[in-house]
Amino acid sequence: MKGNWTHGDLIDLEYFLAQDRERSQADLHDRDRRIYLDLPVQTQQATQEALLHHWLLSRRAQEFPKGNSPGQAISEAFRSFTVILMACGALIGLASGLTFFTYSGTTPVNVLNFLFLFLFSQLLMLLFLFICAPFRLAGVAVLPAPIAGIYGTAVAWFVNRSRKLKNILPHIDGYDLSQLKGVLKKQRTVYGSVFYWPLFSLSQRVMVCFNLGLLAATFFRILTSDIAFGWQSTIQFSTDFIAKTVRTLALPWSWMVPSHHGYPSAAEIEGSRIILKDGIYHLQTQDLVSWWPFLVLSILFYGVLVRLALVVVGRIGQWQALTKLKTDRPVLIQVINRMNTPLVKSQAAPAESNHVSPFDSEVDSSRHTKLNHGLPATEVMLLIALDISDNYPQSAWETHLAPLGFTITTIKTYGPDPDDIQTLFRGPQGSSYPEEGGIMLIMESWMPPINETLGFIKELRYAVGERPIFVGLIGQQSDQDKIVQPNQVERTVWHRKLDGLADPYLSVVAIGNPDDDT
Repeated sequence: MKGNWTHGDLIDLEYFLAQDRERSQADLHDRDRRIYLDLPVQTQQATQEALLHHWLLSRRAQEFPKGNSPGQAISEAFRSFTVILMACGALIGLASGLTFFTYSGTTPVNVLNFLFLFLFSQLLMLLFLFICAPFRLAGVAVLPAPIAGIYGTAVAWFVNRSRKLKNILPHIDGYDLSQLKGVLKKQRTVYGSVFYWPLFSLSQRVMVCFNLGLLAATFFRILTSDIAFGWQSTIQFSTDFIAKTVRTLALPWSWMVPSHHGYPSAAEIEGSRIILKDGIYHLQTQDLVSWWPFLVLSILFYGVLVRLALVVVGRIGQWQALTKLKTDRPVLIQVINRMNTPLVKSQAAPAESNHVSPFDSEVDSSRHTKLNHGLPATEVMLLIALDISDNYPQSAWETHLAPLGFTITTIKTYGPDPDDIQTLFRGPQGSSYPEEGGIMLIMESWMPPINETLGFIKELRYAVGERPIFVGLIGQQSDQDKIVQPNQVERTVWHRKLDGLADPYLSVVAIGNPDDDT
């Protein structure tokens, strides 16, 4: 999705899509077509991404005219949460520095402790981030995210038991834990990188504030106390090793800060070495105070400047993730189809009516007439089980799918043998069918999706990759003469079962006459 998308927009988009699951196909088509016709002509000819964004803005204006949509509320809460965490980071850094630099006047502050606690630990994390950042920018998750999985489970458990959230978001009422896990996993698959980068930037901002607090505490102690710095370790590090390590760490600023100010010399390092049995009385003051500029510059560069650079990386990653979102998910394709496809009503408007409807020019009085509106339709391959394939002629499928924005490229039948699915997508002499378009799997809605059905859909997904799969449901009253839509209870059952598959490229379509929708 290219455009001015925000994280709040994506949250609202998913919220409205979840609401639409409870509404009939006819109502959705009528509403979305009205939204489309209310748009300026130039906007109507825009890309699918732009149409979808305008659809979202229209839905938000309808449902939340005062601007208190879920996406806006969560975005505002996240901003407040960011400020709180940054303040906490600064306070923790300040308290850590004040505590560490407590100097009694008898034992110098061990700079090795400072380096290991506040510098080397951050360098290890920065090294990991620098290794992973190019992969993240490319949209590849280097390692699994167990914390994200734990977070998703915790959120599912909380939402499932929160009465307050059920009052705010009524559509989640009745979800079980397994379904919620599937929904969260599905959204993480679609938006994983999108919502990773704000958390990445947040963590870097918090660490910037932590290091600023640490710097403030360091300067305060240096200005108000006579602090001596030295180094000692049970492991007998040589002075030469410590000097080389210090020079290496000081390379980023050694070109602009004089060496006698940027880091201690080898002689000063040797002069500040603490030997327990000898005490500190033989040590020179100039050696004991030579460390503090190096410590301050280390935190300033590695703890503040590098972290600020990572904040910029996070912003770039966030922008790229938002611009690379796809609109080929089945549920979004249905929204675009409803906007682009003129309405077909089962009967003409009463002749005596003086009301002029905006849809009068695109309504056909015939019940089963397919409109040739010239707009692009979604191509699908129809998959029908052998035991029901003879019940419905091809013309019936074409008639009922055209008003939904679908056009049939081919019709394939399959039997009960699981191996049949591997041959469904091979053409003559073993050639593969084209990869364009989606798959429409016809199912009878009154037959609940048992494990065997779900297993078949999983195998189908494995066979077709990320191509959109639409589960087309037909109602129980369907026969050779007519196809009617499934009722609300049947649609809800199928939605909830398919949610457990956590497949973002799988969606349910109600097929049939809108007038027979129950």
